[in-house]
Amino acid sequence: MAQRFTSPPAPLSAARRRGAAAEGFVPGTVPRWLWRSVWIALGSVIGIGGVCVALLAGGLADPPRAGPLIWAKGPLTTLAVPSDYSITAEPTLSLPSTPYTLEVTAMFSTDSDQAARWEIVWDNDPAPGGFRIALDGYGFFAVPPSRPDSTPFLHIRPPGQPNRVALSVSADGQGILRINDEIAWRGPVPGAERAHVQVIGGKSSVSHFTIQHIALYAPLSHT
Repeated sequence: MAQRFTSPPAPLSAARRRGAAAEGFVPGTVPRWLWRSVWIALGSVIGIGGVCVALLAGGLADPPRAGPLIWAKGPLTTLAVPSDYSITAEPTLSLPSTPYTLEVTAMFSTDSDQAARWEIVWDNDPAPGGFRIALDGYGFFAVPPSRPDSTPFLHIRPPGQPNRVALSVSADGQGILRINDEIAWRGPVPGAERAHVQVIGGKSSVSHFTIQHIALYAPLSHT
């Protein structure tokens, strides 16, 4: 049976090669317009990424706060807390009127008793110590009297790593609790003039506790 042979394509004429080169295309190479498009797209991606990094570094991803920073302190002295013992950490804070945000970043050392816990206690004259937020080394938290039972929260970090506790209280007294920037609780927060940090030792060994940073945020009209 006869076979059909196809002739190879004729080579480009000199005139056609010159025309293709003028348009940025040379047979067997990537067109210049495609290279330009790739570089423009890459530059755009890098530029947008740089803007996003700058915004995040400036606090764009931070949880909302009641206002600008009005007071901050830290790090504070590390406390050695014996088992079954309670220590009040300094300082005692004077709370502004609502709205405000109180943030405390603190940690137990890696060798601390996991049963040890720390609390932010709201003091209301004349009856001290009602509302509080408590965290322990097992990854549980409680918000007495609204949520008195210890509740596991996967975003709580173990001893050796800091935990940031932030309570934002609105003008009408409703609070949003965030632990390491994740919402853990919502509910009413009683009015209070002061707050302090209380550290309660574990069951079997000394625990070492450090407040790394404590801060208050509120509208400038409160200062």
